Amino acid sequence: MEEFDDDVVKPILKFGTVTRKNALWLSTAFPKLNQVYTTATEASLAIKLMMPSSVTGIAEQSRPPPGVVDVRLADLIRQHAEAVKAIGNAMGIQVLEKGLENIYRQLKDKPIGS
Repeated sequence: MEEFDDDVVKPILKFGTVTRKNALWLSTAFPKLNQVYTTATEASLAIKLMMPSSVTGIAEQSRPPPGVVDVRLADLIRQHAEAVKAIGNAMGIQVLEKGLENIYRQLKDKPIGS
């Protein structure tokens, strides 16, 4: 569980903190960044709820039924791409969409953590 928190939860929290601290500078991109943060937070919770209670410490009776909470990976990927474009537009930088597509293709082909 500690590894999950270190690798998933803490970076998401750090992202939220950095986003809030820079909200003034990224005001035009903030809504897109906030969407990514919200979806990533929901995904981490969904993943945690899918883990065995022996790992998370969450009692079985406190968990929702299987299938109620899902990881919206497609939304997370789409929102990330939109946020990157919004930041690029706010900074006057042309985002190389083909580069993003290559990164996502690699992530799809290579499972996280392998």
